Amino acid sequence: MPRSLRPSSQRFPWTLLGVAGSLLVLSALGGPGCGGIVVVDPLDGEGGSGAQGTGGAPTTTTTTTTTTTTTTTTTTSVGGGGGEGPWGTPTLDEVPLGPVSPNAPTVEFDIPMGTLGFTLIAHAQAGPTSFAEIGIRTLSTPTGAPLIADFRLAPTEWLYSWYGTTVAGIPQNDAPSVMPSVTPGRWSASFGSSSGPSFAGNASVWIRQTVDAQFHGGVLDVNVFIAEGATTPDYMMYRLQEAYNDYAGLELGRVTFYELPAHWSVINSSVNLLRALEVTAMAERRPALNVLAVVDLAGELDGAAGIASGIPGQGVIHGTHTSGVAMEVYGDLFDEIILEHEGGHLAGLFHTSEISPPGQDPLSDTPYCTDVNTHGLNCPDADNIMFPYGSTVKVRSPMQDRVIQGSSLYRGIAGPGDLPEPPLDVSLQNAGAPLQPMAVVDFTGRPRARRVPRPAPSRAWATGLPSGAAMVLSGTWCTKGKAPSNPYEQLRDAGGDDPVQLLAIGMDPSAPLHVRKRALSAAGRLQPPPEVIKALAAIARSDASPRHVRIGALRGLEAAKSPEAFAVARHLQTSQDVGLVAVARHMLSPGR
Repeated sequence: MPRSLRPSSQRFPWTLLGVAGSLLVLSALGGPGCGGIVVVDPLDGEGGSGAQGTGGAPTTTTTTTTTTTTTTTTTTSVGGGGGEGPWGTPTLDEVPLGPVSPNAPTVEFDIPMGTLGFTLIAHAQAGPTSFAEIGIRTLSTPTGAPLIADFRLAPTEWLYSWYGTTVAGIPQNDAPSVMPSVTPGRWSASFGSSSGPSFAGNASVWIRQTVDAQFHGGVLDVNVFIAEGATTPDYMMYRLQEAYNDYAGLELGRVTFYELPAHWSVINSSVNLLRALEVTAMAERRPALNVLAVVDLAGELDGAAGIASGIPGQGVIHGTHTSGVAMEVYGDLFDEIILEHEGGHLAGLFHTSEISPPGQDPLSDTPYCTDVNTHGLNCPDADNIMFPYGSTVKVRSPMQDRVIQGSSLYRGIAGPGDLPEPPLDVSLQNAGAPLQPMAVVDFTGRPRARRVPRPAPSRAWATGLPSGAAMVLSGTWCTKGKAPSNPYEQLRDAGGDDPVQLLAIGMDPSAPLHVRKRALSAAGRLQPPPEVIKALAAIARSDASPRHVRIGALRGLEAAKSPEAFAVARHLQTSQDVGLVAVARHMLSPGR
């Protein structure tokens, strides 16, 4: 069992977001037990809606059913895993570096002309899904200039050291050696552990290149793993289109949906999240972005709406502890903000400014806010998608786009007028037979979905609340470095410390669902009076309350250590909402 996953120095990039909305069933798609994969050819549409939102689903015009064989193959580390460009070189190519250890000298490797970026991946010898820690101690340019030193990339607080697998990306800053293009020549890296014992392992570098070191576009394939009760493929199709069409010049490609059992509907710890990421080994298509869609992030993850498994992670080796993002699905606009924000982390983007100064990203074209909590939405980077409290405007800078374009998440295009390369042709080793997809939807080359005009969200719910507390409740929140490990501490410190006021916000139907859920959960952490406990129990029991509001009330009761929490959980086991049933059963399960 790992040591609390570095609680005081580094955690996952957590995003606290939430939304109001509802889910629309994709009636045309068969379940995983149908014996084949359903391939849907979508046309331009308005997208699906959430349980209280608006919109429509992409129109489906043709449906083809194909059968698959469930064979298992083993990966060998070879170059040329993908399709080749017209000049005979893959746009994404693996170069094995062999064994590495903390006692070995630096490892050198050659980066060719035409390189857009590269991804350095180190696996612990115990395996990429082990809890043996392995890190990238240094990464230096051909001139010997260090980009990573002592496991860090200045001025960020991120540690390139993790459990089973660690990843570093180039570019992640704007050093002349990596922007606007990567300097060719002999680079070097060394490995170890930032804390505790160091473990031996193996490393490889995945090189992203084009004919001229210029970005010519690409296709982002996505594997979506839907836990029981979390959402539907129909709804996720729409949000994925909104988030990832024209994502730093990429277009959304083939989306494969997998169904996960109720065991994964609630993820309540970093360890459980790492185990959930291991399930992505069942996906066969790569490179791709893996998304875990769940009902509730609870326990030590309570309050988070999205989590990226690394800055960066990677999209070429599924099933590792750096193989994707997890999100709590609310059913509204903020779901696509979660996808864009966490996808940015996985591609290598840091927060433009950190909640605790002086943390910031290493890109010179993103503004910096000297005190996020004081200036809030008046910060110069408040419109940026990587602002720590998030942004509905979703701005990215040219350098941020350049980081995404250098990542390992997508299928590249070698040169002007060329087609995207096919997926990598070497399969990964799977634990048993691959998962049977629920659906496969190919958006490649399709026009993007028409955006539904959205009115500005009401802020009436924030009347009388300190502006800093309102920002925490309504925005994003990622915890790492020196930031508080509990987002509710941040809310309390910002002035959100009145359980009666928070209860009123949780009961306000004009407030977004994520605000209501967090407010009710926070109310239970503030020694609430009996009338607040009574109201929380009533909200959690009420079928008229939205799912996430009921979960927030239940979490508030649990935080208050009220006996009502377990009484309500037993009641919710009979709910018609399978997501609520999963949350209730998780709360009542022994040893959770």
